[in-house]
Amino acid sequence: MTALKVLLAVILTASVAACGQTGGTRQQPAAAKTENVLALPEHVPYRSVAPFQVSSHDTLNFYVRWAGVIREYRYLPDSNETCIRVYGHEDSMAGSSQISQIELRNEFWACLPGKYRKSDLKIDNYVRLVGKVVGFMHNRPLLKVEKILVMDRGGPARQDSGLIYHPPRKID
Repeated sequence: MTALKVLLAVILTASVAACGQTGGTRQQPAAAKTENVLALPEHVPYRSVAPFQVSSHDTLNFYVRWAGVIREYRYLPDSNETCIRVYGHEDSMAGSSQISQIELRNEFWACLPGKYRKSDLKIDNYVRLVGKVVGFMHNRPLLKVEKILVMDRGGPARQDSGLIYHPPRKID
């Protein structure tokens, strides 16, 4: 009977704690659950949205974690940035991503400071990105990339746990 009382007390405490949580902008959990998940910067607001959900009416400058397949590579020498066009989706905290979620309506642009090897950011490579949505480029959300990982040739068919990602190499 005592064990039952302890169990009920634990459940009641957890329920009360859960009721105190609020929705809206969330804070990044302390640690990512898997090695292949890019952690968002700590103590910053981020949004759980797919690229197509961002509109020109939104307040920008929020962090996201997105993933997808590269469709285009551009180096912009005037601003010394490498930009990629990605067909993507929101990247889950658990790190599992499904190719079926990748759609044309989820197209976005992601720009990294500096020049990166085109061989690392080639068409059909799968990328995971963390960054801040800062505006629009060709009527698509523009992500200022802070962290990026690449997996060669198209990414996961179902789940990507255990597959190897690497950062793209910068050209000096």
